[in-house]
Amino acid sequence: MQKWLCACVLVFAAIANAADDGPWKLVFEDRFQRAELGPDWVEAKNVSIVNGRLFLKGRVDATLSRGYPADVKVEFVAEADPEQPPCDLAVTLANSFLLAFGGGNNTFNQITGAGVTVRDNNPPFPIEHGKKYKIVAVKEGPMLLLFCNDQKLLEAKLADPLGGPEFDKVSLTTWNGMYVDHVKVFERTTPAPGGPVLLPAMPALGFTWKDRQLSHGGPAKLGPNVAEGIRLYNDRKYKEAFAALAAVSPPTMESVAALAYVVADLAFLEKPAQQAEVARLAAEVAAKAPEDTRAKDFALAAKWFADFNMYKRDHRATRRLIGCGPENNPFFYKARLFENRFNYAHAIEGANRPSMQAAIDEFAELKKIWPEHQALREWTGEKIPWGEELIRPETDGPAWARHLQESLARQQAVLRWWFSERQLPDGQLGGGWGDDVEILRGWVPIACITSAAEPVIAGIERLAGGVWDIVLKDGYDDFPGDVEHSSEPSCDSIPTMIVLRYGDPLWVERNLRSAKTVREKFMDINERGFLQFMSRDFGTDGVKRGLGNGGDSGCHARATKHFIYLGWYGVPEGRDAFLQWCDTWRDATMRKIGPKPAGFPPPTLWFPSGDITPPDGKPWYDEQRNSYGFPGLPVMIHESFITAYLLSGDRKYLDPVQTMMDLATVGPLHKGDPTLPPDHPENLMAQLAHMASNDVLSPYRLLTGERVYDEYILRFATPTQRYMVGYDLADYSKTFERTANSLRNNWTQLTSEILQTDRAGLTGSAEVFGAYTGAVCSFRDSKTPTLSVTYDTPDLNFASVVTETTTQRLRVMLYNFNDKPMRVGLKPWRLVPGVYMLNAGEPVAGEYDVQKRYTWTGSTEVEHLHRGTPIWVEVPSHKEWVVDLRLRKAIERPAVLPDLAVASRGIISRDGKIAVHVHNIGGAAAGTFDVVVEAKDGEKWTELARTKVDGLPAIKAFEPSAREITLNADAKNPAGIRIRLDPDNKVDELYKLNNTATLK
Repeated sequence: MQKWLCACVLVFAAIANAADDGPWKLVFEDRFQRAELGPDWVEAKNVSIVNGRLFLKGRVDATLSRGYPADVKVEFVAEADPEQPPCDLAVTLANSFLLAFGGGNNTFNQITGAGVTVRDNNPPFPIEHGKKYKIVAVKEGPMLLLFCNDQKLLEAKLADPLGGPEFDKVSLTTWNGMYVDHVKVFERTTPAPGGPVLLPAMPALGFTWKDRQLSHGGPAKLGPNVAEGIRLYNDRKYKEAFAALAAVSPPTMESVAALAYVVADLAFLEKPAQQAEVARLAAEVAAKAPEDTRAKDFALAAKWFADFNMYKRDHRATRRLIGCGPENNPFFYKARLFENRFNYAHAIEGANRPSMQAAIDEFAELKKIWPEHQALREWTGEKIPWGEELIRPETDGPAWARHLQESLARQQAVLRWWFSERQLPDGQLGGGWGDDVEILRGWVPIACITSAAEPVIAGIERLAGGVWDIVLKDGYDDFPGDVEHSSEPSCDSIPTMIVLRYGDPLWVERNLRSAKTVREKFMDINERGFLQFMSRDFGTDGVKRGLGNGGDSGCHARATKHFIYLGWYGVPEGRDAFLQWCDTWRDATMRKIGPKPAGFPPPTLWFPSGDITPPDGKPWYDEQRNSYGFPGLPVMIHESFITAYLLSGDRKYLDPVQTMMDLATVGPLHKGDPTLPPDHPENLMAQLAHMASNDVLSPYRLLTGERVYDEYILRFATPTQRYMVGYDLADYSKTFERTANSLRNNWTQLTSEILQTDRAGLTGSAEVFGAYTGAVCSFRDSKTPTLSVTYDTPDLNFASVVTETTTQRLRVMLYNFNDKPMRVGLKPWRLVPGVYMLNAGEPVAGEYDVQKRYTWTGSTEVEHLHRGTPIWVEVPSHKEWVVDLRLRKAIERPAVLPDLAVASRGIISRDGKIAVHVHNIGGAAAGTFDVVVEAKDGEKWTELARTKVDGLPAIKAFEPSAREITLNADAKNPAGIRIRLDPDNKVDELYKLNNTATLK
């Protein structure tokens, strides 16, 4: 403690004294008395000199050209850009550590970066416009310190201080802009204790690596296992070499070094555990020889080698190993490979084409040494086929079916790889939770098509479970971030689990918890009496309220997704909360407010006023006050209105869309005039012309049956949306062929080479999803759930296209590629309850090109009461087979129903008793019902115990309705025990297939 205090005193003294006093020496100073930036600074967009000060506009870094030692101190005078809300007067040190005054839109101070985060959410003072601040940022030994106006704001102690090449830059950083004057940079005259550990070169261990051959010429004699391991490595039998060298006991310096060459060879597809094994063995060898600096240095390098992988993008480790050079360095080339992967990922994130090409050029250099490396070949432009067995010959069926089924099979193969090879035990996929959940927008549609996708569904469930357990607090991200990002962890993962695990009480109740948090913590009634979000920035730990934190916007539709899927399932509280929010936006959209016409959604609704004008009086169209610019995200508002119509049946939610279309279709086309104000009628009409979105109008058409907007759907229609207008199967089939072709090459670019999981998209997923299910849009954000049918099938060897879908009729054309008939369960999602006529038959040629006939096998009546319950048909082998369901007689059912549910995870056997958690996940109270325990006796089930439950209340205030029931029954054979709720069907409920569960 005394040493630490002394170090702090020295730092404080250095700051207080003149620049060149004590341990600090002034090495750079700039007062910006010139017009050009000059060679001392890295040229960057939005960095310039304005009236004798450095001006950083928007989110930008101003970086000094030269490098600095690990111990560095930076001083400057800063003033926030008066045209923008204050945010971040900051410094970035060692390319890694951000020291920020006024971060998070001027709500906190922080030190954050590689391995450290220290934040003060209650800062002593904020940034104020018009004031200048003297900022001092210090990196000394293991310490980071941030001062403002001679007051210490924060300090942090680093476990890994960093320094040397690649970690020697100084940048001035801001998110919303700042003016800077009188920059000074100081270096210590002598290095501070506790600074970074530097390894300028790898120790010589007696090995030579040349032309991918390893030889040993050191003084130590190699043991037979080590010699054999080297021989296997040189024969390119990498797995065998790894096994031989890892088995050497006790490990020697030679065995571990040779093992490092194996694992770090680019031809060896390493697992993180194998990298960790090299580090563990190297540490063991070093511990036995504490005076051997070679062993110590090698162990340090091996530790760095274990610090980067496809899950952990650690530039510190790769750059350190690259900095050691190739000589005596088994890790050099694999570090280059990973660093280049990291660099390409960063470049593509920012659409930086020169950096992307530089990465490809580096991959090409590595390919010269490893020409057979599949990923390097793909990175450098080669097309390498995979899954050729999935390509069906022309004799195997019609083109539409062959290409559609191949597309599904390839997409499923990719997803199964991700969940079998990349997924960690906690559920994450390696891109960080935020990116991992984002990719579900394209994956869930493919997962939900058929029950044969169970391995993928289970993987998504593990991911969603990990998000719930690790990321979320009370069902939502805890950190008060912007809605676009804070809503992603929960809204991209939890709501659609209601679709994938339909009827499972766990996912309904988790959505209830999320919905409760959203409704009670982030929303309130405004002064106009409407429900809205209070801010752009919120999380479970709070709502940020300030001018820079914005208001309610189209992007907030994403945060309503828990409401939407609860409402879709049949929980009125979820539906009603969503409709209340839509009422707010309907009111604002349909009111004429100044120059804003009725039908034009405002970009922002401010709280608590409910006005469209910012609190500081800036114009309602101000680009900076509106978090998502002007006109904001109106399409997301219109999508919400269509979803509100689906959930309510109330045509008032169609009014804003119809009014918008009245204006958007006015001709001639308004193109706008940049010389006029943004809210001039000419410019507003130009904006409205872009609001006629196919993702709004296509579900509008599906739900209303109106074709009046078809011409506007077709302008930018997806292939599925186009098919649902014209029903041209030949044209639609070309989409399936393109999708199949696009997925036939470059496996690693779809799987193992992907770092950013939000970019692990599935080409054609929307079209495959649409063809099989009839859905005209995805599950993203507040888009309308439009799937018409999914399937229970034994495997993926079938194709299906929805050719007609209304609430009273469903027709699909199927094709079974198996050599025997396939039993298929059609699970309708849009059909109203009723008695349906079921027809099935093969389509055959008609008298005219535009007409077919059908070999109907005879009509049968089927009763459809519960959405998502299979209607079973038999599809013959290798025949196109049309199945048609048409309503004969509707069956009236209550608008709101209970839904009794039980799951295996809620059944426990102990001490001759069975405890059962029974749930009501519907919107109405359940009356009296029985709970029965049954044991399997051959092919029959025998009742062991029965008890009567006097009912379960409806969900209220987003709280689950559940209770534990105990029955006297001894589960001697747990595998043969099941629980049944309401076996006598006394309770009219939403769904019946969740009334039975087995003991596991």
